Amino acid sequence: MNEDIPEIPVWEKDVQDSPRNIRESIEQKFLLDMPDDFFEFWDFCRELNQEKAEEAFADAGLTLVGPFDVLSGKLAKLKHRKLSSFLCHWRYYYDPPEFMTVLAGRENEYHIGYYRDDCFQFPVFVASMSSANPGKIIPMAQNIFGAVYSYLSSKLEKEELRRNSPTERLYREVERQARARRLALGLRTPALRERQKLIVAKCFHGAGVALDSDELLGRRVLPVPEVELKRILQSVIEAESEEERTKRLGILEVLVKIAQREFDRGNAAMGLELGHNLFSFGGEIFHKYLLQVLEVGYDLLFREPFVDILQAHLRNRRRGNNMSILNVLD
Repeated sequence: MNEDIPEIPVWEKDVQDSPRNIRESIEQKFLLDMPDDFFEFWDFCRELNQEKAEEAFADAGLTLVGPFDVLSGKLAKLKHRKLSSFLCHWRYYYDPPEFMTVLAGRENEYHIGYYRDDCFQFPVFVASMSSANPGKIIPMAQNIFGAVYSYLSSKLEKEELRRNSPTERLYREVERQARARRLALGLRTPALRERQKLIVAKCFHGAGVALDSDELLGRRVLPVPEVELKRILQSVIEAESEEERTKRLGILEVLVKIAQREFDRGNAAMGLELGHNLFSFGGEIFHKYLLQVLEVGYDLLFREPFVDILQAHLRNRRRGNNMSILNVLD
């Protein structure tokens, strides 16, 4: 093997023929496994709309997207088979690697997705995000049935829809299906209460950094409060000259070095906190710095797929309501 030839990054490699097993096919394209409730929800949607299951909740303003497009067959039409294409499919501007969109709204970049702390574990909750509150992750339920139930409940309250409307019928049916499967519809579950105990750092997006005791070697958070960090980052954006911007970036570089020293001690918490905050704040100027800390943090925790997702996303970070890669490449 010629050592002078650099290895092709994972996210630039071509995706070969899809496995017959649908769960394996999704993991091949998105690098993440999906929980049972994801597949159960698809079966439920097929019962509601046999011809186009992905549009089962169209009357309520939601479309099944992302990994659901493997189930619907839409991604079989993708001509450009690089892994990065799949990793960026329905990945919104503020979606961190831990967040995976599965339902899309029509306005304000509203979308619902699974959030997981570890790429090799199933998601810990389902949440929503939108441009109405940029970068904020709003937990909805522990599973997709509960999240859609919460969404429909809110929609019914806001719109004061007539009794027996399409939205109300969907609401009742989701409730019935969840009860039949013994799935919790809310956020007050033992698993989510347990996760609260594992949060070691807050983040701009609200989900926090959760680490198991065997992953946490020391517990040091950033030496600047959230408000101060936002002020520092905003000052970089508002700098009127390159000289002034470089000077203000110097403060950020100091924080990166402090996080790197924590990495040397085996502590990933501070680096993940800083990286997530830079990502959630937004701005291409911060990409270099958030990559520095998140790549090392994920590697330290053996979460390499998150690195591949992040690298692909930062090279194709887009805004808008339609994040389908099919519309970009084909």
